[in-house]
Amino acid sequence: MKALTVSIIGIMLLAAAGPACGHEGSGGMSLEPRPSIRALAMGETGLVETRDAAGFAANPATLTWLPTAGVTLSHASLVDGVSASATSVCAAVPLGAVVTLPDLGQVGRRFGLGFRLDHSGVELSQGTDWGWDLISVGAAYRLAPYASAGLSGKYLLSNSDLEGSAVQAFAFDLGAFLEMTPALRLAMSLKNIVGSVRWEDGDDESPPFAAGLGAGFLLPYGPSGHLAFTFSGGAPGKLGLGVDVPISMTGLSVRAGYLYHSGEDYRNIITAGFGYTYSAFEVDYAVKLDDDLALGTTHHFSLGYTIP
Repeated sequence: MKALTVSIIGIMLLAAAGPACGHEGSGGMSLEPRPSIRALAMGETGLVETRDAAGFAANPATLTWLPTAGVTLSHASLVDGVSASATSVCAAVPLGAVVTLPDLGQVGRRFGLGFRLDHSGVELSQGTDWGWDLISVGAAYRLAPYASAGLSGKYLLSNSDLEGSAVQAFAFDLGAFLEMTPALRLAMSLKNIVGSVRWEDGDDESPPFAAGLGAGFLLPYGPSGHLAFTFSGGAPGKLGLGVDVPISMTGLSVRAGYLYHSGEDYRNIITAGFGYTYSAFEVDYAVKLDDDLALGTTHHFSLGYTIP
């Protein structure tokens, strides 16, 4: 009975990190790709993430700001104490003419393209399971040397042993990115501006619209800070704060963050992690210290490779 209870709670709370299982025709399926591991360690503040190929899932406009093409493979636990996990593979490439800015030098390219596949699944009680694959394809264009816009399309396909629970869905996101000064970046995202969700039992719904605002800023002596605020028609709002502190000349960065979920069942979540870069490779780790009655403590890993 305890295992069944934990499983049900875990499924209900997966909506905070990805698609939800249950449906009532009210837009419960979020179609939300998982953030990069770096952004997750910094309080899920991924709207200004420009270092990782996985960052475009939060904001497709960042694709033109990547320094070079890259691929990322990540794996994560979703709910503490429940057999639920997520694996992602991402690839992104900036294209077109090189763009430079005063005081910054090269800041990216004119265009950018990205592809991402998220596979997630959870084992339910009595041998049943529920899983889904979310494919994201993104493109971005630099409107000016200091500004870009992006569009991404998402398609979700699920599989389950539960009769009537299979679902197919699609949606589109918009993103914008602005370099205000060498020390300040701003971003905006509009999630699920158009979309549809169709369940196996015939029910149709629309994924909930969500909007996000984010900022990234340089701090004295090298650290960088991120913040992000997200509000949605289908879930409570979220506020994230994070900091990344590079350890000079070592390739190591230490990260920490705070994530707040608003609403009646509000949650205060501490995040932390690190990244280590060696040559063209980067290893990232993040931990989320959520409430034990929610997702609990979960661990997240990724390996990235930048293509020269």
